[in-house]
Amino acid sequence: MNLTIRDADLRDALAIATIQVEASQAAYRHIFPPGSSTIVVQDRILVWEGIITRTECHQRVLVAEASGDICGYVHLGRCRDDDQTLGAGELYSIYVAKTAWRSGIGRSLLQAGTAHLVKAGFETATLWVLAANDRARGFYERYGWWCDGTERSVDVGVTEVRYRTTFGQ
Repeated sequence: MNLTIRDADLRDALAIATIQVEASQAAYRHIFPPGSSTIVVQDRILVWEGIITRTECHQRVLVAEASGDICGYVHLGRCRDDDQTLGAGELYSIYVAKTAWRSGIGRSLLQAGTAHLVKAGFETATLWVLAANDRARGFYERYGWWCDGTERSVDVGVTEVRYRTTFGQ
């Protein structure tokens, strides 16, 4: 597979929204009750268009493209957690089309995203993951991220845990 990772542009908003909705529904179906998701592609398109066009926010969206099709994305920027220093970046989200899971695209996006955080001068990075999402937690741990013990509630009975990594100095 010939994979290209590049900055997202407005034309990618539909593909990003579709991947986010479909992959999250598949990945989280064992975590959230059936029918509880209110996330829909049309609403997410507008959100992604706004993120992609905002130049002042120090955020970046990278997409993975194979054979002309967007098959994943990573969204990153400055850490939004109040307890972190300005030297911390954050991976806000990373999703791969469910038809491309376990193909190496997630690894490529994670590596590209962390490379951009390093290039931006961040010394550490964080990300939030659903505590019950064992697949994602194992993925991050394989690439050197660790759970720092910080948790937050995102829904009744659903918790996120924070992971972090440091970059070689």
